This record gives sequence, structure tokens and C-alpha cells, in this order.
Amino acid sequence: MSPRFGGLALVAGTALFFPVASSRACGPDFPNCYLTESVDELARLPTLSLEAELLRLVPPDRRGARPPVSNEHEKPELAEIREALQAAGLNAGKISLRIATYSRLCPPPELPPEFQLYGRAARDWHDGRVENAVAGWRRLLALPGRERRHRTTWAAFMLGRALMDTDERAARAQFQDVRADVRQGFTDTADLAAASLGWEARLQFRRGETAEALRLYFEQFSSGDATAAASIQAVLARAFGNGDDSPGTPAPTAELRAIAADRNLRALVTAWFTARGGPYAPWSARASIRFQRWIAVLPGADALDPGEADRWAWAAYQNGLWEDAARFARRAPDDAPASEWVRGMLSLRAGDAAIAVDHLARAARAFPTDAALLSPLSASEQGSGDHNPEDTPASRLAGVRGVLALQREQYVAALQLFLDEGHWADAAYVAEQVLSVAELTEFVRRDTADLAAAPDAANRRSAMVDDLRHLLARRLVRNGDFRRAREFLPAGMAGHFDDFVAALRQGNRTELPKRTRAEALWQAAQILREYGLEIQGTELEPDYNLWGGDFQWPEIRDVRLERPWLRGAGMEDAGQTEGHTAFLASADESRRSHGIQLPSRRFHYRQRAAEIALLATTLLPDNDRLTATILNTAGNWLARRYPDDAEIYYKTLVFRCPDTDLGRAAAAERWLVRPED
Repeated sequence: MSPRFGGLALVAGTALFFPVASSRACGPDFPNCYLTESVDELARLPTLSLEAELLRLVPPDRRGARPPVSNEHEKPELAEIREALQAAGLNAGKISLRIATYSRLCPPPELPPEFQLYGRAARDWHDGRVENAVAGWRRLLALPGRERRHRTTWAAFMLGRALMDTDERAARAQFQDVRADVRQGFTDTADLAAASLGWEARLQFRRGETAEALRLYFEQFSSGDATAAASIQAVLARAFGNGDDSPGTPAPTAELRAIAADRNLRALVTAWFTARGGPYAPWSARASIRFQRWIAVLPGADALDPGEADRWAWAAYQNGLWEDAARFARRAPDDAPASEWVRGMLSLRAGDAAIAVDHLARAARAFPTDAALLSPLSASEQGSGDHNPEDTPASRLAGVRGVLALQREQYVAALQLFLDEGHWADAAYVAEQVLSVAELTEFVRRDTADLAAAPDAANRRSAMVDDLRHLLARRLVRNGDFRRAREFLPAGMAGHFDDFVAALRQGNRTELPKRTRAEALWQAAQILREYGLEIQGTELEPDYNLWGGDFQWPEIRDVRLERPWLRGAGMEDAGQTEGHTAFLASADESRRSHGIQLPSRRFHYRQRAAEIALLATTLLPDNDRLTATILNTAGNWLARRYPDDAEIYYKTLVFRCPDTDLGRAAAAERWLVRPED
């Protein structure tokens, strides 16, 4: 590490290789939609987080935490300097000045000798005078303990760094002294106890002591330093052979057998292999070869701890090793969530959907909701390209169960599963294109009542329930049931809806003067043009209120019903065709969905608004300014997307209002007059 950091190697430098940064897709991040995933994607298991898997191995009472910062506006080091300056008797103004100009290499003169000695040694280290630096840090450590409370760990740590290339044994002793000093009460504001574990592990790794390096890195991770996870990955990659990984290449079996025989080290390998795979971070060929080699040196399944077998079932399934996955799953505890998921998927492969559903339901009850987010091992293993962020396993499990419930014609249960985990696009499909209006109305009323009786659930789900009520309202409007729709509209839209309905009714009152009726219909048309998406637009295709009409995704009906072969893309290569018809749409779902009439055109409400406007002009005289304005404006509503329909408005304008300004301008342009920006 470069000495430019004033002689102190910070924790970020303790990892063996650079930490891995996850990539983000360009453009909007659409949430995952399970009803459009291919069958083989649904049959895969998600990616687990290496950090979460390693954390499972650390007993709760041994999990380390970062030291608290004494001043929330300052880094720990500056807070320590402030404390020392206050003890030296400086007033607040001088302390602020010293903090503002603080340099670790040139500490303020008012600080005690330990800071001065450390600063001089750090300058020597910075300038390449390593022997002088070593002598300076040793002088600091020779001070009485009460006089070096703040810089003992720093000096011991940097001595270890300085001696790494000349005296490995002494360097190791210094790193061990750092931890001993912290246990004796010396301050550790820079978290050097954890960092010393990483650097000592690095020494062991250089000497070929793989097992000891892994133990130290895991101890570093257990202390609260998450950067150690990347180092564990690197050490294991080297242990499994970083060179030729083609099939048949001999593995370093002696080293691997030693690791496999040690339960604690074996657990690290388990975590390393388990935190792979999933639909967005598939196993590489190299990783699969390594995994099969590891399977060969593992003890028999009966010799494994049941908790280990639980995770090995997961990894074996991800590799398509069905028999191994089943063997490990049988050894795993009955209530182990990972193995329950595997058992469910293996049951689907065997064609037993009922048993699969039971296993997945039990997995859902036991799977942690906050662990195991996507955490790719490296950019090369994850692959490049845009992708959506992967859901947590618990969330993904709900999505998979929702698809299974839908195929089993348990439509209300499917809707509930999708809603519970926030899979809104999937839920919207069931609510808008599968359930009848009566079924959806009953569900919404019951769900609203349930949430009102359970405030905690209401806080968690209220926004989505409001969306579901709004979706129902728009379905009712499209069916012409304005009275019932009013009950479910959001408060912010109710006023516009009331104005729209009132204007329509007034426009149809034949006892009123024609001009009054025309003006009312024109008002209704303008309201519908402005708020049509919110009043009667579809949540999914064709209008996509889901995205405010800005994007066309996902095409669930098209993928599930019209082009079902898309959902099987890649199944043959993945070898996952057996039993997974349980993910496809049933005949009843197809019948129901096709029986629900959706608008045929995107932004259909604009066309409806234009039709109401055209109706208004039939009540007005020719060559009337209002007639011309309505025809030109309504025509422009359609001109960009549906020019053939807009042509009717242009021709009517030229024919009926030739003596108006708009009529003459349209005739000259041979098209509608574009509205002013």
C-alpha cells in the first residue's frame, strides 16, 4: 500500500483484492415481473449474498460492530484529536482552528508526545525512510502505557506493515499485539484490530498457509469488517486453482481435502458456492467445474451437518445436479427454508405440483425476509449487460408461489401473494385481466376492512391497496358503472370524475338548449382528455397507468396467453422441461382473461374524448367559432398517433366551418392547425 496515507493503512486496504462493486442497469430499473419470466427462470433459485451467508456462520454474541463516533460531525480520528486538545486546556476557538488545519504528519504542538512521535515516524514512512519510521514507532511504544493511550494500536499496526517484507514472524507478532493492546484498553478509533487480522492473513496466504489465512479472514469478517468477504473469495479461488479449470484438470486435492475435513473451513466454502447462481448471476463454467470437484472431496451426505446439507442442496440444484440436490435435501432439517425450496422445485420436476406447493409454503414461512440480496462475486462471473435488480429470496419465493397459485386456478390466493411482497405488475394482471369485477370488488372490500382492523398491516400495504381500489374504479368506468366506480376512486381524482359525469349528463339532457348541451359535452371531452388515464385507463396494456403511460411493459397477457412458447425459452438447454408446466397458464385462466374486454388501442380514452367532442359539434351551427375550435382541438388529440382518425376532424372542419379563421387555415395547410405551444 502507498504510504501517502500518513503511515496508516485503513481498513479498506486489508482485503486481498479490490472489493467488488455491483453494476447497475442503464435507464429505468423496472421491478421483476414473475408472470413474464420464462419457465426455466422461475425454476431457478435466486442469488444469495456472500456477506449474509458468512454472517449466518457467526454466532450473534460474537458479531463485531464498528466503534461509535463520539462526535457525529467528525471522523473518529478528529474526535479523538478534539478530546486530546480539550485535555490540554485549549479554548474552543483554538481547538476549532487546530481541527480545521489538522495533519496527521504534522500534529498540533499542543498534543501529547505520543501524537508527536507518531507524526514524525509517519513522515519518515511517507518519505521512504523505513528504518527511521520503525525506530520512531518503537520509541512511542516504549512510553509508559498511560502516556500512549491513543497511538499504541497505530504504532503496533504500522510496525507490522513495515516489517512484512523483512521479518514475517515479527510482523505477525506486531499484528497480534494490536489485538492484545485493544483488549488491554488502548483506543482503536481506526478499527485496526480488524485490519490487523486481514494483514496477518495476507502474510499466511503468502506463505501458502491457506487454512490459517481463511481462519483469520473469517475472524476479521466476524469482527464487523465486511471487506474480508472479498479476501475469502480470493483465497478460495486460489485454493481451487486459478489456472486451467477445464474438465479433467487435476484439482489441488490435498489442500481441498484438508479444508473439507475441517467443519469451520468447509462452512466458508459452502457460503462461497451458495452465494452464486440465480437468474441474473448464473454459474460460470469454471465455477461449475470447481463445484463438482468439491463434491468429490466432501464427506458423504450422512457425515455432513444438517445445516451444511441444507446449503449444499441449494448449490447442487443451481448446478443441475438433481440427484445430489435430493441427497443433500434429505439430510437437511425438515424445516430448513433453503432445502424446502429445493424440495419444492424437485417435486415440480417430478410432476407433483401439490407437494411442491406445500414445500414452498413452508419455505416461505421460514425464509428470512432481509437477508441474501444479490451480491455478484465479480463482474466477469456475473457477466455484463443491463439487468433488473434481483429481489430478495423471500420476495422471489412469493412471486414463484403466486405463479403456481395462478396456474392452479387459485386466483385470489395468487393476488394476495403478489400483493404481500409488492409485485404490483403481477397483481395488476390478476386484478385487471383474470378476476371478474364482482370477485375483485369483494376482494378489495374485504382487504380494506382487514387493513383497517390491523394498523400495522395498513401502514405496510395501504399504498398498494389504494392502487388496487383505483384499478377497480377504472374497470367499473370502462364497464359504464359510474355509480359504483365513484366509491373506489382516490380522493384527488373524485372531483374531476364528478365534473366529468355531471357534464356528460347535462350534455344528454334533451330539454336543454343545444348550445348548453354542446358546451357541457365539450367540457366532458376536455376532462377526459386531461384525466382519462386516471379515470378509465388500464393499469397494464394497452395504456400502462402503471408507468403513467410513459412505458409499455410488461406485456403479461401476450406472453402468458398469446405467445406461451416465450416462457419456455432456454428450457431445453437448461434441462428443466420436466414438471414445469405448472408455471404455464391454465385453460381456465386463458378463458377468463380472453373474456375480459380490454381497449384495443393505446390511450383509448383520447379517442373517446374526441368522439364526445365530435358529438358536441353536432349540436352547434356551421361556421361557428366554437364548432371550429372543438373540431381542430379534438383532431389534434388524435393526429400524432392515429392520423387516419384525425382526418375525419380535418375534413369536417373544412367542410362545416370554411368561413372561420381555423377553417381557412386548415384548408390552406391541408391539415389541422397545430396548437400553439
